[in-house]
Order: sequence, then C-alpha cells, then structure tokens
Amino acid sequence: MKSSLFPSALRLCSIALISVFYFLLSFITMAQPPSDEDFSDNAVIFPITINSTGYTLDGLTYKSDVSSSNCAVANSSSSELGIEYFPISNGRFITFNFNPTINPGVVNNITQISIESANGSPFKLVSLEASVFEGMVRAFDTANPNSLLTENFTVKGFNTSDVEVASDDVDFTVSDANGSITYARNSSPYESGMLTFNSDWENVYKIVFQGTTSDVGSSNAVTMAFDNFDFEAAVTGPSAPTSVSLSASVFLEGAFDGSDLTSNLNSKIPLSQPFTFNSISGGTASSIPVGAVDWVVIELRETSSGATVGSGSGFLMNTGQIKDVDGSSDLNISLSGNSGSDFYLIVYHRNHVPVMSANAVDASSGTLTYDFTTAASQALGSSQVLLETNVYGMIAGDSDGSLSVDGSDLTSWRTSNGAVFSYGSNGRADLNLDGVINAIDLNEYHRSNSGKSNQVPSN
Repeated sequence: MKSSLFPSALRLCSIALISVFYFLLSFITMAQPPSDEDFSDNAVIFPITINSTGYTLDGLTYKSDVSSSNCAVANSSSSELGIEYFPISNGRFITFNFNPTINPGVVNNITQISIESANGSPFKLVSLEASVFEGMVRAFDTANPNSLLTENFTVKGFNTSDVEVASDDVDFTVSDANGSITYARNSSPYESGMLTFNSDWENVYKIVFQGTTSDVGSSNAVTMAFDNFDFEAAVTGPSAPTSVSLSASVFLEGAFDGSDLTSNLNSKIPLSQPFTFNSISGGTASSIPVGAVDWVVIELRETSSGATVGSGSGFLMNTGQIKDVDGSSDLNISLSGNSGSDFYLIVYHRNHVPVMSANAVDASSGTLTYDFTTAASQALGSSQVLLETNVYGMIAGDSDGSLSVDGSDLTSWRTSNGAVFSYGSNGRADLNLDGVINAIDLNEYHRSNSGKSNQVPSN
C-alpha cells in the first residue's frame, strides 16, 4: 500500500510544480515590455480597420477615436503608398487614416491615436519615428490645397492606472529639444522625424497623440505613420504611500499676539471638531490640550484642483504648529486614490480664509513638512496677510463660514454683536478669538479684509 501511494504523491507533486512553473512563466511574460518594433518582419497588410476597440500587432494595440479608419502596414514599394509622402524609413511602417487609392483626398475624422501595451504591462519609451502627412493632402486634395492635416500634437503618457504621468507638445514642422520630448525633424520637406523621450516616460503603458492644429477645421483630422519603436523595461519607483505624517505651521490673523497665537478660547473648544469644509469632517479629543488655539481641518490633493486623497483634523497650537488631538503628536493622515507622494496642503479654519500650499510638497520621506508663516508666497494666490515683518497668517473675517470675506459676514457679525459668546452658534463672529463679539472684530478684521476671497481651487 505504501509503495503504491508514493508514486501517486510524487506525480501530484510534479504536476503542482509544473503548474507553478507555468504560472510564474506567464507572470514574467506579462511583466515584459513590448519588443522593439520596426515592422520588418511583417507582411504588407492593407487595409486595416482600426477603431476604439483596437488592432493588435506584435504586442502593441493601436486605437483611434472613430468607429472605422483606413490604416495599413506598408512600405515604400506598396502600390497604395509612396515614400515621398511617408519619408520616415526605407522599410515597413504602420500608417493611420489615409487611403489615396480608395478615397483620394478624404480622411476619416480621427483626432486621437493611442498606442499601448497589448498585455497591459508598463514600459519605458525611449524613442520612435513619426510622420504627419501634410504633403499627401496637398497632392490629392487639389481642390482644397490649404486644407492641411494636423501638424501639431499633444503627446501624453499614461500609467497602468490610466493616470496621465507625462505630456508634451510637438510641432512636426520644426525641431525642438525643450520639454520631455526631443523632436529632431528630418531634412526632407515633409513633417517627419525622431522623437526621443526623457525620464517622464519611463513607466507608461499607453501613449496618445492628440491633434491640436487650430486651422484644420472642426475635425482637426490626424493622419500619421510610425516606425522604429524603441522600448525598455519600465523603471518603477516606490509604491504610493497609504498615509503621511504632517509637520506644518500656520498663523491665524485674528489670534496673532505679536509672536505666537493666543489660546483664550481653550476652555470653550469642543471635544469634537464641529465644522465641515469640502465635506471633510471628523476628529475627537478626550480632552483639550493646554495651548490649543482651535480646531483646524486638513485636506491633501495631488493636483491643485484634483480629488481629495487625504484629510484629517487636529489642533492648531499657540506656537502655530498643527498637532493631533493629543496636542503633541504630528497629525497622521490616511491616503486613498493617490498615485504618488507629492501633495498640495490645504488648511481650513472656521472663521479665516483657507490657505493652500503654493506647490505640491514632497512627502516621500513619510512626513509632509511645510511652513505657511514665512512668506506670503507660501500660499497659493493672495490668501495670507502680513502680521509683522516677514510673518504671515491666514486672513480673518469669515463670520459665516463661506470661505471668503464679504457682505454676508457683516450681516453675521451684526446679528451676534454684543451677544454672549457661544462657540457652536455665534462663535464664528468672534474674529480675534478672545471669547467676545464686539466692534474690534468688525473694525480690525472684517473691514480691513472685506472682499478677500478663497484662493483654493474647487474640486
């Protein structure tokens, strides 16, 4: 019995090992970038119908933004094409959107061409050759010699999450070494040449050519040929973080006392953060820390007007530092939906105009460090006020929580003037955070800041 079981177990083990081997092999294959492509081993294929579903050839999928477009894998001796119109190689190449023998002078209204890895694997794009066919339209559309096709393009690269990570503009009529793409125009009289891509393009799976010439008519038709794609393995960086620690400082104009911030409201601050900004809320403390000035709300975005990828609330301390609910720890913010580790920092307060960092801040170390107080330019737009020499703070005066200072704030102050301070009801009208609503709030803060508006882009 034992001897009969052993071979069976051995066979099962062998089958399992073979399955694992083929699984790993398929995984490795899936992870490979496309092979370099010069179409030399391809037969002439004419015509090819390429649409939004795509046509796959040698590991690359080609797509257009129309339901059907005439395309071909061709060479200079193909009867339907002439090298004089596609002067990018002496061998084969792939063409998009023109068929002079079937329908001379007429193009389908492609405005965008995409080329992507057929298996979805990322790659590093090194270079490729391309041609735009202005000359062909001159030759075949003799009735409209000025109706040229697109010569200008925006070229975009997308990562495997379909997030745009690279972009540059290319004018095929002139060589250009600026930006992330270097274009070296051929010496021929037609618009063709070599495109070389910098490190922005080292981890993409899809490239898009979008026509941008303004005088081509409403269709802005795109007609192109491609050859000599040079790919390398994608260069991958660290994975996007799932949280970040905040080490940031900001001053409130209303609470500024000449060096730090007053904490006159400390005993009146509620345990739970009671205000909502851009649908961000939450935050509860077991007790109010000594030196806490008030609650603030934090928002993080990857682009200035992009989606919120992280938010939280904590205490603004009298030193100007933003801390977690214990008053001493840095605020930790969970992240979701981010593709990188550079973030715009936004700070909200219940009666001051919000501020956003002037630029995205590198948090690849795990900590986002930023100080709004050192210069007006630390905040996007004109959203800080000078407090004293080289010291800046958030603008006071937002009595109604609209994020700007205007006539409705004056109405809110008038309604509350002289009333007993209540943090949760009329407390916003106390613009200097001293626990009293009076003429000082109006004269020193509302009037001097009336008309100042929120500079944070909406998302």
